[in-house]
Amino acid sequence: KKQLDGLSKQQDRLAKQAQDLIRQMKSTAETIQNNAKNPREKATAHALSEAAATAQREGLQQQMKKASSDAKENKLASASQQQSQASQTLKQMMKQMQTGQQEKQQAMLRRLLVKLEASIQKLIEQQKAHLARVEEAKQLLPLAESLVLLRRNTMSISIEAQSSDKTAALAKYLDSAANNQAAAIVHLRSDAQQKDE
Repeated sequence: KKQLDGLSKQQDRLAKQAQDLIRQMKSTAETIQNNAKNPREKATAHALSEAAATAQREGLQQQMKKASSDAKENKLASASQQQSQASQTLKQMMKQMQTGQQEKQQAMLRRLLVKLEASIQKLIEQQKAHLARVEEAKQLLPLAESLVLLRRNTMSISIEAQSSDKTAALAKYLDSAANNQAAAIVHLRSDAQQKDE
């Protein structure tokens, strides 16, 4: 009887911890959501919120309390079943958090890749237009100034590419293009200066 009471009290403590965990998950999710500065933080907040909702929907705290009362009444088989259900709910919560975060991160990466692809395509078009103007130009200095703008755009997209580990390698190519554009700017300015002399 004393062992059963001890087991029951332990189950009560676990039920209270489950309740506190759910409350803390909701609070943390809300805090992160309100202060989120990037999509990854928003995904984390959403995953925490979903896991807390799963715990409530599956009745995690009620399962723990039922296990406590079953242990107190010497219904150990039922208590064991309730503990197993609570364990399954916790596993489901963990899986849901991991899956939710992975899905959100993949969606964010897809959006970033689409945005980068469109930005790079615009850079290519700007570069082609700039090269066409160079061939037709009589004065090179104005071309140098438009190339400065193109280089700024290239560097901006490179910084954006560096925002994710998955696209950081792309930034190296953009940095290389920006370096080549810088060299072209120097060349255009020196040619323009030599023609002026």
